[in-house]
Amino acid sequence: MKAHATRVLLVDNDHFIQEAVGELLREAGYVVEVAADGLEALERIAVAPPDVLVLDVVMPKIDGARLCRYLDADPQLARTPIIVFSSLAVPDLLTLPGLRGEAFVAKGPLPIVGRNLLEALAKVGQGNGEPQVYGFEGFRPRQVVAELLHLKQQQDLLLRHIRDGVLLADGAGRVTEANPAAARLLGASERSLIGRPLHEIFEPAHREAARHLWEGLRRGSDSPDCLTVHQEGRPLRVRFSPVTSRNGPAGLVLILTDLTGSDPLSW
Repeated sequence: MKAHATRVLLVDNDHFIQEAVGELLREAGYVVEVAADGLEALERIAVAPPDVLVLDVVMPKIDGARLCRYLDADPQLARTPIIVFSSLAVPDLLTLPGLRGEAFVAKGPLPIVGRNLLEALAKVGQGNGEPQVYGFEGFRPRQVVAELLHLKQQQDLLLRHIRDGVLLADGAGRVTEANPAAARLLGASERSLIGRPLHEIFEPAHREAARHLWEGLRRGSDSPDCLTVHQEGRPLRVRFSPVTSRNGPAGLVLILTDLTGSDPLSW
């Protein structure tokens, strides 16, 4: 007999799925927490690692494949069982670097989804290494989700090869993505940057100026959009570009340019 009910973290940006699937699993005896994206999932996992992750793939901030890579890089979390829960076709899922799952469950009508998820959860830890597949017979993937995935893959490819450092942040100013050049220029690993407030990624002498600049941009004031900092012994120009939506600030893009070898008067 189990000493406690299985704790499930359901990660999906669809509010209906959070409520409907979450309630279905609770009625089946599972303890369920929800997260709307990979960043929120990381925050919840840091507080209390779940027994099982039920994971969507195409999500804002941090997608499912990248969340898997971050978990696998942590020895204490690398063995966390994952059930991939998606409206993408299995061949598309298999192209995503780092994505893993004990089972792949297709999204669809709630009664079918519920039956498949419960069966997948009941078999966690009993597999032979090959993922079990549920609900994909006659499945038609959602075209818009597949297109979003394709666009995200193109963005990732561009970011990996851009010479300048690029950081993406959410509306609260937390880092959600860092390309290899940004990690190198900041002298940090990609994973160590994720989730940190923007101003904290800089050396202490520049944090207050970075925080003040970001807060000014959020308020829509005529603040400068550029800051010169010294990081790891090299001068960097940091350009802040806010991303806005109808509801206000939605995020931020930071471009980091190495000024080493340039005329200091041009900084």
